[in-house]
Amino acid sequence: MTWKLATLSVVLAVAAPLAVAPARGQSKDDLAARVQQLEKKVAELEATIKHLQGLPRDPARTDTAGKVVGSWTISDEDRKAEGLFTDLRLNADGTGKAVINHPDGKWNNVKYDVVGKQLNLREERGGMAYALSVRIQSLSDTEMVLEYRVGDKSRIAKYTREK
Repeated sequence: MTWKLATLSVVLAVAAPLAVAPARGQSKDDLAARVQQLEKKVAELEATIKHLQGLPRDPARTDTAGKVVGSWTISDEDRKAEGLFTDLRLNADGTGKAVINHPDGKWNNVKYDVVGKQLNLREERGGMAYALSVRIQSLSDTEMVLEYRVGDKSRIAKYTREK
């Protein structure tokens, strides 16, 4: 979306002078030079648009951040463990939903980001902020392994991607 706004800004910057009518009394040579100048600007603009269209939609998104997008379910052996996410639905825009095995464990307005191998999830509701960071041990198209740390203890949980 931002590249569209940037493109629109460039188009408007070039198009605005085109709307101004030439002054009376300009010679044909002046008009021909002006047309040539404007054609050059249009060519530059087309090259800029073509370049912007070739850029990735979200250049900051890493491979890991792209792979976590989707719906994930914890394995059956980890489902009863206290304090682990049992279900995650992570959207490409950095939002999602999560269920954690804990009283009041539904996080319906999750915001998340991936920093290196760290998955950071947070939610604000009722004036309170909740946050949980987990380490991504491994990630494939079908499986994600997260490491939960509490103090000096850690627990590994395996998730599978829902279809």
